[in-house]
Amino acid sequence: DELNKQTMLKIIELGTKLSDTVSVKNAKEVLAADYMKTANAAYVKSDFKGALPALDEVLKYDPKNASAYYILAYSQNKLKDYDAALAAIEKGIPFENPAKEQVARFYYEKGVALKAKGDKEHALEAFKSASAGKFLAPATLQIKDINKPAVPAKK
Repeated sequence: DELNKQTMLKIIELGTKLSDTVSVKNAKEVLAADYMKTANAAYVKSDFKGALPALDEVLKYDPKNASAYYILAYSQNKLKDYDAALAAIEKGIPFENPAKEQVARFYYEKGVALKAKGDKEHALEAFKSASAGKFLAPATLQIKDINKPAVPAKK
C-alpha cells in the first residue's frame, strides 16, 4: 500500500509538471479512496482519534468528499471537540446529496455539538432539520430531551 501511495504521489508530481490533469485527477482519486478505507476502518473500531489523520489526507486529495466531512464531524463530536465538529459540518453540507434523508446526518451531528455547547435554541433547529430517514427517531428524542421542563431543585 505504501508503494502504491508513493507511485500515486509521483504521478501527481509528474502530471502536474506535464499539465496532465487526467492522470493527476485519477491519482488523487486513488489516494483519497485509499485513505478513506483507513479512516473507515478506524471509525468502525470507534478509534475516532485514529481516523483524523486519514480524514485529513482524504480531504487533501478530495476536498468535496461529503462522507469524509461527516466522519470527521462525528469523530470530533465523540472527542468532544465541538468547534471542530461544527467546522467540518459547515464544510461538508454543501457537498452532501441535498435529499433530506442524506443531509440529515450532518444536521444531527450539528445538533449534538450545539447541545453539548449549551446552545439549545440552535440545537433544536438542527435536530428539526435532521428529522428524516434513519435520523428521525434519534432527532425526535433529542428534541424531546431539550424541550422537557427543567426539574426544580429540591429544597
